[in-house]
Amino acid sequence: MGCTSIQSVHAPSLSDWLHISFEDETSNPLNYTHHLYIDGQLVQRVDVPSDVTSIKQYAFVNCEDIKSVSVPEHVKSVSWYSFKGCNQLKTVVINSHDVCQHSYLCNVFGRQVESYTVGGNVTKIGHDAFWDCEYLTAVTLPPGLVAIDKSAFCNCQKLRSVHLPESLEYIGYSAFLGCSSLESIVVPDKVSEMGHFVFEGCTSLRSVVLSNSLKEVPYSAFSKCKGLEEVVIPEGVEVIGSDAFVGCEKLKEVTFPGSLFVIGGSAFSECKSLESVTFDSNRKIIFQDYAFSGCTSLSKVVISDLEAWCNSSFEVQNYQPYSNPLIYAHRLYLGSEHIEDLVVPTSIERLNEYTFAGADVKTITLHQDVKLLDEGAFFGCKEFTDVYCYRKDRIPSANMPFINCNVKNATLHAYEDLLPKYKDYDDWRGFKEFVPLDETGILQHQLPSESEVYTIDGRKVHGQLHGLNIVRQNNGILRKIIVK
Repeated sequence: MGCTSIQSVHAPSLSDWLHISFEDETSNPLNYTHHLYIDGQLVQRVDVPSDVTSIKQYAFVNCEDIKSVSVPEHVKSVSWYSFKGCNQLKTVVINSHDVCQHSYLCNVFGRQVESYTVGGNVTKIGHDAFWDCEYLTAVTLPPGLVAIDKSAFCNCQKLRSVHLPESLEYIGYSAFLGCSSLESIVVPDKVSEMGHFVFEGCTSLRSVVLSNSLKEVPYSAFSKCKGLEEVVIPEGVEVIGSDAFVGCEKLKEVTFPGSLFVIGGSAFSECKSLESVTFDSNRKIIFQDYAFSGCTSLSKVVISDLEAWCNSSFEVQNYQPYSNPLIYAHRLYLGSEHIEDLVVPTSIERLNEYTFAGADVKTITLHQDVKLLDEGAFFGCKEFTDVYCYRKDRIPSANMPFINCNVKNATLHAYEDLLPKYKDYDDWRGFKEFVPLDETGILQHQLPSESEVYTIDGRKVHGQLHGLNIVRQNNGILRKIIVK
């Protein structure tokens, strides 16, 4: 201690030097001289010899000439502060599986390391392995890697790119949390599970491609990824977890696969640039609370199956249906066609809560088998002018199916003997006019040749069928025709 005049340290071999133990950093002469010579050569690169299985604490403390280190497969452990103060050390190669299970390797090699290459027989990166390696810009992972454990690269703020090998199967929670310079990620197809917060706070992340084996996008997986512009959600994903994409302010469009079953609470909350969402699903979806809250730029919701949409459920808190993207978008499309004249499919007996909340439909047709309109089924639908009810009795309603609608300017069409029942019921009495249905409904026998005919569930047909037909004339006017 205090030997400040030492100018250099010499050892006959690196093996001899690495077999020396130091109680603390002041017991190592390198703490004062900063220069190590092995067999007369200045040490700038450390290649651990074959007879050394561990690197001891303070082995190279303050050795300012070291620029690279290579740790071979036979090394079992490296101690904290082995390379403390080696400020020129920028490149580290680790081929030891055991060393890659260590936590906080930045406390071994220092936070100044810019590049790590992991190779050899390494199949797993241990938890917290590279946590807070604040100057790490690039990492190379081995082709046989199977797992990246929790928080493995957490808070590596300068890490710009990482290629995940095709062998990878698991990425633990918070594995890349706070990697604010990471620009893109492709999750390999063998990855079947990712942990919570896995890419949270990766603010420079622009594009994401997810694994085809993934069943769930986990909780808060990409939350606060403010630069995210594109995400590919593959077929097979069934659940998008709560907060999964919350605060992704540059995300403009999302296509959801047919396998999707659940969109978690606040999953896309505050995605302020989100303009369109597309659902390629023929199964019902559960939309949880606030799934699309704050998505104020939404202008288009595209579905492939109206029946599936009607069967979906939308969770609501305090009469605020922010689980439904229509509340902002208003425009609902079936494929490429904007639904302005809504004909509820004949298979639907109950319209769930807030199914069409905010939709800008102009007319609504409810077939004879509709048994219930649930609370807020047409919440905020301010554009419709006509509702056609073909049920032989008054359609039951749970509670205010037309809340926040402009019913005072709309007309209710129902069978004449039922009109008094509608007028006397709170959920219906607010309509401006009550008009009897034309039992035949035949408004025009000779239709222009250019007219298009649809069944009540929106299926285009050739010619008129028995029952209710929806006819679009060549002048754009829609007619409802019952053929007996």
